[in-house]
Amino acid sequence: MLNGIPILIAESDERMAVELAFAVEESKGIIVGPVSTVAGAMSLLDTQAVGAAIVNDNLLDGRVNSLTEVLIERAVPFVLQTACAMPARPRNPNSWETLSIHDLMSDKVIAHLLERLSLTRDKS
Repeated sequence: MLNGIPILIAESDERMAVELAFAVEESKGIIVGPVSTVAGAMSLLDTQAVGAAIVNDNLLDGRVNSLTEVLIERAVPFVLQTACAMPARPRNPNSWETLSIHDLMSDKVIAHLLERLSLTRDKS
């Protein structure tokens, strides 16, 4: 369970964003967003408490490299949803995970996010 943790949802597909928001709510998390752009996600990061994030790798205003760098710098655990292979990032590898197109069902995304949160808490 997410137990009140605020979860940023950055997803360009409206149907998937709704499914993820429902899954976060069902897991007792607090929904932050959803947003469909990097700019929207960055704005929420600057104005809202965010305990973890679910990020699509290709938002409407472009790739999410700048967003994921900010999440890593702020030690915000996240799951990166992608349809293509991505190389591992060298910094803070326990705080994030890349999910392939086969793992994009909302319940699997939440399960992976809970795992990231657990690993981050164990390091603290």
